[in-house]
Amino acid sequence: RRPRLHQEVLSLAALVADLQRLWTPTLALHHIHFHMEAPDPCILFVDRKQMEQIFINLVNNAVDAMPEGGEIHLQVAADSTSRPASPRWSFRLTDTGSGIPSELLAKVFKPMFTTKPEGKGTGLGLAIVREIIRAHGGEVHIESQEGQGTSVLFTLPGVTTLEA
Repeated sequence: RRPRLHQEVLSLAALVADLQRLWTPTLALHHIHFHMEAPDPCILFVDRKQMEQIFINLVNNAVDAMPEGGEIHLQVAADSTSRPASPRWSFRLTDTGSGIPSELLAKVFKPMFTTKPEGKGTGLGLAIVREIIRAHGGEVHIESQEGQGTSVLFTLPGVTTLEA
């Protein structure tokens, strides 16, 4: 079932700053550093609560993949395939974790599929992320190599000015 959208104009920097207040204690506890590279301003036209869910799910997955610590890097750029009338942003969230075995990559977005030990994951996080991104007109895919970390790539709608 597609999530119902309540889209609004939203600054990525403000969203990430709010989220960092939530996840900074967890990242510090696990010796994980978060970095972001994004244009300023990076203005989205999205459902805020659903964006929070996307980033919390992705960061939680990254934390679980890095029990010995590591790095999470968020890179954002203007999507080169978008039109001026409907700008889009391309996101790449990369971790330095354990990666996903190649034979499992095709299954990661399936509901109830998890690579985590029993009791550690529901198998819903990435399925929910995919549905939210698709509801916003975007697509998502994962690049990963076992032992080399994981990158989640996705697009989201933007606006040209804050007054949109």
